[in-house]
Amino acid sequence: MGQITVAISSQAKDQKRVHKKEERKGVAFERYFTSGLEPGKTPYDAINWETRTAAIGNDKGAVIFEQRDIETPVDWSQPI
Repeated sequence: MGQITVAISSQAKDQKRVHKKEERKGVAFERYFTSGLEPGKTPYDAINWETRTAAIGNDKGAVIFEQRDIETPVDWSQPI
């Protein structure tokens, strides 16, 4: 029975087609939430960022995980 599955999966690979971008068909969606952005800007450009160190400690106060120099939004806080 395993051989039948292998034969079917090898046939399925042969049937896949790669279409050029111009030939692709599908549903088109207009931008809604980001329609007002300037060209070349992303939604992340509207957020103020800062570099921090994130640390996770155990119940005895020892640091069990630490990651330095990560960028986080200024408004985020690390729970204590």
